[in-house]
Amino acid sequence: MMTRETRLLLATIAVSLVVVLVLSTLRFPETPRISEAPPAPLERLAASAAYEQLARSVERVTRRVTTDLLVVRIDSGEGHGAKRLSDVLRSPVAADAARYFPALRVDEGRAVVTGTAAPGPASVTDQQGRDVRVIAIDPVRRVVLLAVPGASGIPATPLTVSALQPPTYVVVAEGTAAGIAFRPVFIGSADRFSDPRWTRPLLAVSGTPLTSPGALVFSLEGQFVGAAIVQPNDTLAIAGATELISVAAELGTPGMGAASDFGISLQPMTPELSRALAVPSGVVVASVEASGPAFQILEVTDVITGVNGTAVHTPDDALVRLARTPPGDVALLAIVRNQVSMSVALTAPSPSTEETVTTLATDALAFERVPGAGSIVTTVSPQSALGRAGVRVGDLVVRAGDLTAPTPLQLATALRDASTPGLLLIVRRDGDRDRVIAIPAAATPR
Repeated sequence: MMTRETRLLLATIAVSLVVVLVLSTLRFPETPRISEAPPAPLERLAASAAYEQLARSVERVTRRVTTDLLVVRIDSGEGHGAKRLSDVLRSPVAADAARYFPALRVDEGRAVVTGTAAPGPASVTDQQGRDVRVIAIDPVRRVVLLAVPGASGIPATPLTVSALQPPTYVVVAEGTAAGIAFRPVFIGSADRFSDPRWTRPLLAVSGTPLTSPGALVFSLEGQFVGAAIVQPNDTLAIAGATELISVAAELGTPGMGAASDFGISLQPMTPELSRALAVPSGVVVASVEASGPAFQILEVTDVITGVNGTAVHTPDDALVRLARTPPGDVALLAIVRNQVSMSVALTAPSPSTEETVTTLATDALAFERVPGAGSIVTTVSPQSALGRAGVRVGDLVVRAGDLTAPTPLQLATALRDASTPGLLLIVRRDGDRDRVIAIPAAATPR
């Protein structure tokens, strides 16, 4: 039988245990359970699956569009001059003035390059080092149409810019010395905007690393989205595929693509000019060349408020819209003169034979006129007769025989008609160094 002392001891132990439990609960309250994060290996597995899917998409695009693309090397001619070691050490990046661009085949035998207004002076070669003939250049939109060998004649399927719905991935094709490089680029957001250089809206993607201008953009299904171009504020945008193909078609038409110069200079409207001219907005005519198509139609202090029905607010805007007027077409200007609103018509000038590039295909030679100075060599094959005589891309021909500052047409005629012993050319190289080059009669193109 349990004694009284035993019962008291057991009671004391029980009370002590209860007290200990109560104190432990107060000292260490139970914390709510937090859902556990997925194990790190599972996270890596999920990320790996996403990257593998994107890699497969890039591989699919590569297989689909590679035959539509080629790489061209555009040499600005800046690297042809004599250099000292100090020049190379001071500017190592400029030691090779060439850049590589991806060219998109638009039809049989032709391809288009964006992001450059070269050549002028420049030479264009393909990846095998073969000379590529320039068909036409659009200096306003910086698009070049090339004649290329071995074209498949199957252009990439275009995708309208409006059909691209960010956020999304695209595949960017870039030109490198080793060929076309493809990589995925994520476009988080994009705004569409108008630019006077282009007839269709552009896609603003300034925060997207599309690398250099001229990079071609494709959807993950291999459709051609457009090309990366540089805006006046040095930001990047995408010019749509249908627009580029349309520009290429225009450049293939003789007389199209050239920038129309109306012989005027414009300046922005300032508050002071606005008050003095009593015109709230527009651009002010600062000068009119006597030999230009605007002579006796526009006057200094005229205010241009619109071009072809579109209001203009900056000189760049007005000049670009005028420049895009095809030769022979009429540009309608809304102007204010002496506080009187009126409309005038300007006819875009036809390009003069003397001012265009004359190509002598028989000797892989081309010149471009430098007004008042002569003609600059824009294309010459080193293996050609003139190339062997020492003529180089970038040479400025300041004299040909008795002709001073010859135009391309005059120079072509002098080369063609040269008789024994040949023709003496005086060329200016590296800015201010003149040298005499003798072209044998047998070497001149016929």
